[in-house]
Amino acid sequence: MKTRLFIAVLFCILYTVVRAQEEYKASNGIIYHIGDSIVLGEGTGPDGCYTCVGFRQNILNASFDPKNPYLNNLNKGFKGHPVYIQKIKRVDTKYTKRVYFEVELHFGNGLKLNLMIDDAITRCEIADCNKKQDNTQDNSKPDKYDRLAKAKDLFDKGILTKEEYEKEKAKILEEK
Repeated sequence: MKTRLFIAVLFCILYTVVRAQEEYKASNGIIYHIGDSIVLGEGTGPDGCYTCVGFRQNILNASFDPKNPYLNNLNKGFKGHPVYIQKIKRVDTKYTKRVYFEVELHFGNGLKLNLMIDDAITRCEIADCNKKQDNTQDNSKPDKYDRLAKAKDLFDKGILTKEEYEKEKAKILEEK
């Protein structure tokens, strides 16, 4: 019995950890999920290459050729092409804490790449670099049905008379 309980608790913990890595709220306010697509913008490196998109295993490698630091990065010419998030990974080192996405470019051969998401947003190497996800509604004027419900509630509580309620109801329903 104790073993089953231990396994159940362990499963719940692992499920929570894995699930937490299925999405990431980036610096542009957009919440990215595994399977989402991100459209590439302009590369900002020399000759238009991408400084934040590189071939897997190479972009995170600390050793690079100082004469050609962008050797392992994606070349120019991919503006407007989507990449698809396969994994969301976190890198925590003594010097940096970063999140990068393992992505695939479905452009013929399905190139496997790493995308340093927050750096790409800062340098505008993705199309949505300035876009903020809008999850808010304009609450400056309540919906007319909400206002009708509120008026009915005030009438039911005896705060409004029948005449006041009917007048308010007619006024709300006449609005466009």
